[in-house]
Amino acid sequence: MTKRKRRPNLFKSVLRFFAFLIILADILVPVAVIVPQLGGYVPFAVVSASMAPAIPVGSMVYVSYAEPETIQPGEVITFYMNVEADTTTTHRVVENHAQKKVFVTKGDANEKVDIVPIPYSSVLGRVIFTIPVLGFILLGINLIYGKIMYVASFVMAVVLLALTR
Repeated sequence: MTKRKRRPNLFKSVLRFFAFLIILADILVPVAVIVPQLGGYVPFAVVSASMAPAIPVGSMVYVSYAEPETIQPGEVITFYMNVEADTTTTHRVVENHAQKKVFVTKGDANEKVDIVPIPYSSVLGRVIFTIPVLGFILLGINLIYGKIMYVASFVMAVVLLALTR
């Protein structure tokens, strides 16, 4: 009697592949926030289109502290627009007035410069890099339904892997 070779089940293979992708995404999303912070980069989600198309809504910007005097026109910075409200804005520097210790900034999609000059003390740093869409994902995870979906997707993927063995 000869042994028959088992052919891999295509359906199970596809399910395993998607389960793997879900687990990978569930691991990489927090890594994309935590690891850059270890290197001194602070992530912020972009929630307005003022910097589009260079930085689309839903992107995550990673900011590194920079001495305000070293920031040049054309660079993108993140700053507190309203320190009391703890709201941040990411715009491009148009002018750096070192004597007055303020920046004139403008969103790429805006026609005019920002009305209020940004004091050096409000600047968090310059934008080093961005990841599109990641901001939407992290903003969603911060909501209760997002947390539930995040955990549920991981559990579902593990169950799928177990069922397709």
